[in-house]
Amino acid sequence: MTVSTLPQTFEPTLPLSELLTVVLITHNRPVFLRRALQYYRNLPCKVMVLDSSSERPEDDFSTVDYHHLPQIAYWGLQSKLTFGVERLTTPYMVFAADDDFLLHGALGEAVSFLEANHDYALCIGYTLMYLGLAGSVNYYRRDKKVCEDYQSDDAGLRLLGFMHQFIPPFYGV
Repeated sequence: MTVSTLPQTFEPTLPLSELLTVVLITHNRPVFLRRALQYYRNLPCKVMVLDSSSERPEDDFSTVDYHHLPQIAYWGLQSKLTFGVERLTTPYMVFAADDDFLLHGALGEAVSFLEANHDYALCIGYTLMYLGLAGSVNYYRRDKKVCEDYQSDDAGLRLLGFMHQFIPPFYGV
């Protein structure tokens, strides 16, 4: 097996809007949802909103695939995610909470990698966390001390290597 490294000019055969859906998860945080939609508005992919808020925000959701799911309580996250996944129309998806900011370029690179390496099922980047202080913001890279490449001819060995150091795949593409 050969893992394709991506040349700077690599472009998927389809536009990102036909390959990737960002599934935005929210519950009773309309301000966070508004901010997240503002952040993702220029990302050339589909955006699906799964909103289990008790009341539907009055915002205009005409540019996204918005689903108001008040029947799914806060603790019904699995049901909410299942609802969204069953309605996907793209081959790739990524979950994002309403307070997450997935880097646009990184999402494109992840899709390009997966398009070039069809025997890979998941692509995960780094997680940055921050601590806001009065006069500054400190950033921390959470998943720093793990293997960054699970390249192997055997998909089973790649999976075992990944699980050995386990990074939650929830936010992977």
